Amino acid sequence: MRARDGLSPEDRRRCQPVWTALSELFLDTELSEADDRHIACVLANSGYSTQELTHILCDEVTPVVGSNLIAPAGVWSGVDDAWLSGQATRQTQHVACPLWLRLRRWWQRRLVRPAWQCVLMCLPEESAR
Repeated sequence: MRARDGLSPEDRRRCQPVWTALSELFLDTELSEADDRHIACVLANSGYSTQELTHILCDEVTPVVGSNLIAPAGVWSGVDDAWLSGQATRQTQHVACPLWLRLRRWWQRRLVRPAWQCVLMCLPEESAR
């Protein structure tokens, strides 16, 4: 599991493509099987285990862009990589949050779960360590 005390610049560079790929799960357009395979390819090449990727999705990406699943605002083509990196890095530094925010994040994770399962099915078995 990743440390909750922030990320080094090297860790940020390694995680940037993962954050970007995972943020695609929050687009308000339906992902195709090719999209799922592309996301899975990026994740497989990251070197993170499935458990680590799930942690990154739930604790770093979902808190930043998860609200798009609740209240989509028209066609959304994604987020700026620099903004996403900064926001996701901030999430690695948070330890406690209020109950209402934990409940909101739980709901967002629940909403993204079907798309995440499709991506997991596209991951090569050796990535599912």
